Amino acid sequence: MGKSFIFRGVGTAIVTPFYEGGIDYETLGRLIDIQREYADALIVAGTTGEAPTLSETERDELLAFSLARTDGKIPVIMGIGSNDTAHAVRFAKRASELGANGVLAVTPYYNRGTQEGVRRHFLEIAEASAVPVILYNVPTRTGGNLTFADYEALLPHPNVAGVKEAEENTEKFFALCEAFGNNKAIYTGSDAFLLPSLALGGAGVISVISNLYPKAVHTAIRAFVCGDIAGARRSFGDLFPLCRLLFAETSPAPVKEALRLMGYGNGECRLPLTAPSKELSKLLSARISHLST
Repeated sequence: MGKSFIFRGVGTAIVTPFYEGGIDYETLGRLIDIQREYADALIVAGTTGEAPTLSETERDELLAFSLARTDGKIPVIMGIGSNDTAHAVRFAKRASELGANGVLAVTPYYNRGTQEGVRRHFLEIAEASAVPVILYNVPTRTGGNLTFADYEALLPHPNVAGVKEAEENTEKFFALCEAFGNNKAIYTGSDAFLLPSLALGGAGVISVISNLYPKAVHTAIRAFVCGDIAGARRSFGDLFPLCRLLFAETSPAPVKEALRLMGYGNGECRLPLTAPSKELSKLLSARISHLST
């Protein structure tokens, strides 16, 4: 394992359950207990955790609760993404103070910077953070896209541990693994791209579907790494149709609905997100029923 890797395998980008507007810590605790058994890392206050809707007090409480509940068994990584560099730096420092094992920083959105501005954004975070930084590239959400040249400028920084690359670009992902995979963790941010990413040399996945089935995702990765490609395909094959359903409408509403159907929480999201359509809920229910048989 490269010295700067925070984890290999499956890191779950966990939802933030809500109840009547506040954080539902009873449900969150139940979810974390499952992740603690099967996941290799926990990512809190990321996109799936509806980070833009969380107050700073809620962020602090969420991280403190997650660290206490995991009790050191798996690393806890805090989402610190912002389109304000100073804000992201403050979030990174606070996460470090509270005991996070790493931070996840997304490409700036809306007021999208120049190539130089985006690089400086990440480098300022890396310089300020007392814990390792994972870069997060998700063009469909941010409207910006880190290029291979950007990675060449950013990944050599000693405090940059790796990248969550959500673009399903085989050529780009392979080039990243070839150039940096020995010392930096190259994770896919797309569940559907998991098996191809492993074949290309990836270190694992920062996952949404593992909110629901962390054991199955972990088993698929382990099988692949041990050379049982057919076993990995069997383990992940049943999950694959659900990967697409979880993004058929704006995430994390579909995964929260799926969790509700499985008995975890009420599916509540904060505006502007709303519950998924009845049609999607029916499809999720059918798929979950199929997986439980």
